Amino acid sequence: MKAPRTYALNVAGIYALVAAGWILVSGLVVAALPPAVARQLEIGEGLAFVGVSSVALYFVVARWTARFVAEQRNTAGAQRALGQVVDTVPVGVLLMGERGEITFLNPAAVDLLGTPAEECIGRRLEELCTSGGQSAVIDFGELLRTGAVDGVQVSGKPGDAPRAVIARAAQVDPVHPGSGWVIALADTTEAHRAGERSRKMMRGYRFVSDVAVLINRAHTPEQMVQAVCDLAVARGGYRGAWATAVDPQSGETRIVAMIGLGDRVKDIVRTMVKRWKESPNAAMAAQLEQQDLIIHNDLAHDPANPYGADAVSEGFGSSVALSVVNAGTPMTTVTLYANDPGFFDADQVLLLRSLRNDIAYGLEKLTLDAKRLSAEEALERSERNYRQLFEANPQPMWVYDRENLRFLAVNDAALRKYGYSAEQFADMSIRDIRPEEEVERLLASLAHKPDGLDDAGFWTHRDASGREFTVQIHSHTLEWAGRPAELVLPSEIARFDG
Repeated sequence: MKAPRTYALNVAGIYALVAAGWILVSGLVVAALPPAVARQLEIGEGLAFVGVSSVALYFVVARWTARFVAEQRNTAGAQRALGQVVDTVPVGVLLMGERGEITFLNPAAVDLLGTPAEECIGRRLEELCTSGGQSAVIDFGELLRTGAVDGVQVSGKPGDAPRAVIARAAQVDPVHPGSGWVIALADTTEAHRAGERSRKMMRGYRFVSDVAVLINRAHTPEQMVQAVCDLAVARGGYRGAWATAVDPQSGETRIVAMIGLGDRVKDIVRTMVKRWKESPNAAMAAQLEQQDLIIHNDLAHDPANPYGADAVSEGFGSSVALSVVNAGTPMTTVTLYANDPGFFDADQVLLLRSLRNDIAYGLEKLTLDAKRLSAEEALERSERNYRQLFEANPQPMWVYDRENLRFLAVNDAALRKYGYSAEQFADMSIRDIRPEEEVERLLASLAHKPDGLDDAGFWTHRDASGREFTVQIHSHTLEWAGRPAELVLPSEIARFDG
């Protein structure tokens, strides 16, 4: 919009041009007329000049006045629109004078600063802001120097947590440094919170994933739970952890980990575990059996907090206990601590339930592995005993392959009886200890041999020296090293001549 002086100069200039033109033209016209006529026209010339100049001034002033009024209306409308924008935008807008005092702030700035507008006017912005424990004046100076500052905190309303903002600044008139400043404040609290939640969840997911890997590597419940606590503090974002496990042999509940705890909390943990030993169905054990998680999200004000002021004095703000319970007794219990109250939100609950399921799976796997190992050891002992019974039996015995008739095992009594070494027997079949005339009968008998126990009757055997003797054969089919086989017990029959 043009200034009033500009309009006045425009009007005066046009009037001067009209007057000069009239005087020049009328003077030339009058000079060309006879004197008598010229004298008569002098009065009319003056009146005509007044009329013409008045009409010219009317049109000029009317035109410029209409334009001035229109521009004023447009300016007022723009100012109203700008005011509505400033009042409704979610960004805080402030005007500051040359000395940094607040001269105007919009409703968003009032809400952000948590201070009524009338109490903000005349105060300095740094009086209403803090910045991570450092002097806000430093950040405010940086804002004016660079025009941008991130991470400023404003106190907000009484009782509310401080809000995080980003600030931007610009001079009202860059040409005149004393014109003051325009400050914009954008609330980034929710963005910061969302980012922190995301980082918290990522830490939790990595922690649970690492636990799932280590569970498959653990050999004992104590080793597994110790590793869970170590990971919780090292990578899970928790401040402290402790855990118990039941010894599978003695059934005794023992503390297997206390990470990041002070002496006072350690003493409390030892006392609690001692009570568990004295009364396995104590209140907390029963509670753990009914609830998969026990959460104390505000240790400083939770009346059910079993740790009292001691845990709070060590900087713990919240805790959670999770356990795998069997018959009312916690087989493994893990308790985790966090710095902040309210740390264990709905997302954490889901992660911790997954963690509890992983621990339960790990315990079940260890139990099954122990049973399998015990069964394998028992089977190995049984096989060892039977092998000793076979090898040390005073009665000659052997095992042969039912498909190729080769000897698979021969006991010491058979080695002595037949005079062959173990290596020789390994290269022989049951046909090699019979005379040629009985081999055909042997093969015919084996073609119809029943499974199980069999009394095969009387046969002629021949030892390494060539001596032939009569034996009675008793046998039993079995599986030997994965092969179909038969255990044979030959008993020599004494011959009486005469």
